[in-house]
Amino acid sequence: MKQFIILIGFVVGLVFFFASCGKSGCTDVNSTNYCEKCNQSDGSCTYKAPIVFWWKKAFADSCTAHGIVKFGITLDCISLGNISFSGQSWTSVPACGASSTLTVSKDLGVNKTVTVPVHYDVIFSNGSTSSLGDVSHGTSGDQSRQLIGGTCNNLELTW
Repeated sequence: MKQFIILIGFVVGLVFFFASCGKSGCTDVNSTNYCEKCNQSDGSCTYKAPIVFWWKKAFADSCTAHGIVKFGITLDCISLGNISFSGQSWTSVPACGASSTLTVSKDLGVNKTVTVPVHYDVIFSNGSTSSLGDVSHGTSGDQSRQLIGGTCNNLELTW
């Protein structure tokens, strides 16, 4: 009888051990649905990418000199509205959510990284607008920006 009880205890212990070892879910700490108790990834991770828009003093000074008072931002073909810069500038990249910044969050779904088009227009003090091109427009002509889920992405406004 004693051996039978030990055997039952052993079997129950094995069942609990294997049940707890195989808990699957999202194991990426940068995801929106991270499962602390999971030890096997099941591909269910979802991501959001916060993005902070910012500019340096030379850009703000140039805008002021040209009568520019606001920017119209479009991310992934969705208008985010207008940003008034009113003399604000940064010497280095601000944190997402920092005071006086525009920070938005892009839902990436199950993709940890996505590439999206980013565009902005300037708005002059008289209300007229002008397209200045894409924020990420580099020497290669690339007009898109890679966003990484779970990290603060930044986009510096330049021209």
